[in-house]
Amino acid sequence: MALRVTTDMLMLTCYEECFLRCYQALGGLWDQTLSDKGSENLMFAFVCHHLHATAAFARGVLPAGRVPHRFVPSTRNRIERMWAEVNLRVNLAMKLVLLTMERNGELDIGIAHHIGALQVLLPPVLQHACDILVVSYNRAHHRSARGHGGRPDSLWQQFPPPAGSRLTIPPGYDAVAEYEQANNKTVEVRPRWVALRDPFFGQQNKQVQRLNMVMQMWGSVADAWHDIQHQGGRQLFIPSFRAFLQFQ
Repeated sequence: MALRVTTDMLMLTCYEECFLRCYQALGGLWDQTLSDKGSENLMFAFVCHHLHATAAFARGVLPAGRVPHRFVPSTRNRIERMWAEVNLRVNLAMKLVLLTMERNGELDIGIAHHIGALQVLLPPVLQHACDILVVSYNRAHHRSARGHGGRPDSLWQQFPPPAGSRLTIPPGYDAVAEYEQANNKTVEVRPRWVALRDPFFGQQNKQVQRLNMVMQMWGSVADAWHDIQHQGGRQLFIPSFRAFLQFQ
């Protein structure tokens, strides 16, 4: 539902980029979320339980059915099986380009500005590739399951959730404020390393100019991904990396 590319693993990032996108795609909360015990999962785990309990207390009855969120070991988390697909269909082509850049002396991962440049250039093309993977997986992959096996898109059409059966996030719900109040801790909203790697941190106009310059070189994100897959990044991606480093 939401295969997202991010440059950090903050729990707020995972909540906003993954959890909320799933919620928006489904139009409500599903009955149960599984995750491992990584700290990046704490925000959406809290939200699942908080909304479930709030709705139950409003009705005056105890929560029934499955718990809304459950921590399970990584070996039992189905999403772990997806990484092989991501590595093969998304990461491999990009890794080959980056290795070529390192061998040619164009990329030095010991230089913070080089890493900062990649953290701007990589997400759009990798997200485009992930979006293609999600669509193709849901249309073509056959899931084996007790009761209802089949392709995800077909299963969704055959067995839609009952109307009005899903919890919804109330208007104005502030997950950060609720989490901070309940746990007596501050939610980190931006990684501490951002300012060190981005020389234009806090300069919104230059950030916009820089991204516009990259997109003008690429033409489109789809063209940049095609260049990475079939040209080793030589036509678009690598020249945009050089131009990015020279941007003033």
